[in-house]
Amino acid sequence: MPDAIRLPLPERWRRLWFPPPALSQRLLTDFRVRIAVCLMLLAPMSLGFWMVDWILDPDGAQRTLILKLPFLVTIVLGLAVLKERRPWVVGLIEILVLVANLVCDSLALLWLSVDFTVGLGSYTVYYFFSLFMLPGLPLVWTVLTVLVIPLVPLGMALAGWLPGFPFLLFCMTTVPLSVCALILMVFATRATHMRYDLEQQLEAASNTDPLTGVSNRRRFMPALSIELQRAQRQHLPLAVLILDIDHFKNINDQYGHFVGDGVICRLAQLCSEGLRSFDLVARMGGEEFALLLPGTDLTAALAVAERLRQQTAALSMADDRGRVFSFTVSIGVAVLAPDDDALSLLTRADKALYQAKQDGRNRVRVSADGGSAAGQGELFLESVSPRS
Repeated sequence: MPDAIRLPLPERWRRLWFPPPALSQRLLTDFRVRIAVCLMLLAPMSLGFWMVDWILDPDGAQRTLILKLPFLVTIVLGLAVLKERRPWVVGLIEILVLVANLVCDSLALLWLSVDFTVGLGSYTVYYFFSLFMLPGLPLVWTVLTVLVIPLVPLGMALAGWLPGFPFLLFCMTTVPLSVCALILMVFATRATHMRYDLEQQLEAASNTDPLTGVSNRRRFMPALSIELQRAQRQHLPLAVLILDIDHFKNINDQYGHFVGDGVICRLAQLCSEGLRSFDLVARMGGEEFALLLPGTDLTAALAVAERLRQQTAALSMADDRGRVFSFTVSIGVAVLAPDDDALSLLTRADKALYQAKQDGRNRVRVSADGGSAAGQGELFLESVSPRS
């Protein structure tokens, strides 16, 4: 996960301009409603400006009414933003609306009989709206916005569409505002990115076992429910493995808890090796681990379980005094049955683990009970016998 606080300066700037897709989606999700509301508010705002025009110049206001009616489209565009999930589309909508509004406002000022300088203050309103909308978009849209606001009226004036346009006064008003808006938006966007990174770090910490670095029970249980629902919906296999270190208390008593922690970490490393990107290994508590294997049938699950059992039994570890020892694990396996839920699937794997313990440890047992109905007897299959 990127840590915005520790990233080198060029990388920080690159993320401001072009944030990763996950960050772009998160920012758009957080600011989507705000952007939509700001767009929809442009319609009543234009009506308010027209009322001011009516007070200043009733005759001219009748001519400018046709320029205010297109602002009603911003209500529809605001509603569209609520459903749009592509940041670049939202940014494009924002820029197009801004350009259209600037063109209409500039022509409206031309058609009024009042002095052009009286209406220059209306351009500053768009800076105010941009401060609310742009933190939810990449910084490139901020730069485009602060360039569009002054350049559209200036371009129209240079093209001869706005005779009598006060160039000097307009530049003295909009250039400092553009610079200030850009600086504020850089800091605001940077702060938003930092908040996102800190939230990601906090979420990862809450879902990660601090000793081993693998997932914890808090992460495993929601993932199990999601994968189970997907497997049932798409008729795919699903397997759960639960494994437990044999005689772990003896390891702690004989070699110390620090060595015991090392054993747990080594087993977590073994469980993580060779798994697919969508498999999940979690420390459920103490010396017990669980593996979630989506798309895995009984044969493949047994192969994974036996590989872990053999690799663990072949390990050699030493304490700080040089005493070499080894340890073994017992593993329970359960595959998804038609009437399973997350709790019943996990319970059957746990019962299979208990049976492996009862049968002498260092072995794999499979729960062949295919349901969650209470009162049905459990059937355990001996899949692999330990080597002597």
